[in-house]
Amino acid sequence: CVIDHCSAENLERPQLLDVGTGSGCIAVTLATQLPDAIVVATDVSSDALAVAQSNASRHGVSDRIRLIEADRLSIPQDAVPDAGFDIIMSNPPYVPTASMDKLHKSVREFEPHLALSDGGDGLSFYGSIAREASGLLSSRGVVFVEIDDGCSAPVIETVESTGTLKHVRTWRDRVVGSERVLMFTRKDGVVTTDVR
Repeated sequence: CVIDHCSAENLERPQLLDVGTGSGCIAVTLATQLPDAIVVATDVSSDALAVAQSNASRHGVSDRIRLIEADRLSIPQDAVPDAGFDIIMSNPPYVPTASMDKLHKSVREFEPHLALSDGGDGLSFYGSIAREASGLLSSRGVVFVEIDDGCSAPVIETVESTGTLKHVRTWRDRVVGSERVLMFTRKDGVVTTDVR
């Protein structure tokens, strides 16, 4: 989604923010696939950032990824590009607390719970991103978020209720066909990507 968007929008040196980067797999992949991209990647866990740093170094992109220990979008001003970020993306902890016991054992027992659930209904991070993103995005900036299966409606409602972003497109998982990624733009922004 992100790579296609950069191509469609002719972003020559895209400025990207990966919120809750974890092991850095998204940030590192994008830096690898978009050789002119500059990526800021945040996580509240210093242990996760150490793994992300190792992965960035292993793939030769550590010079284009700035890793910041931060909660959600609370990043220092000097990490924000002058014109704002072209893309903010996040695979947030979206599993409701009530559903944690239903996760596969390999996920429930080995993944950090902080990376899986917000300790509530699974929607709080989407609200935080929506409230804070508009002040960090460029005029044509967009937000991509991963969602759980069957959760597009509540996520869209949560995000749009802040009055800052509007939903423009949904991507489905290529394997099972479930809704997986939502794209939002600033309410006052313009994006030329085909959003049908």
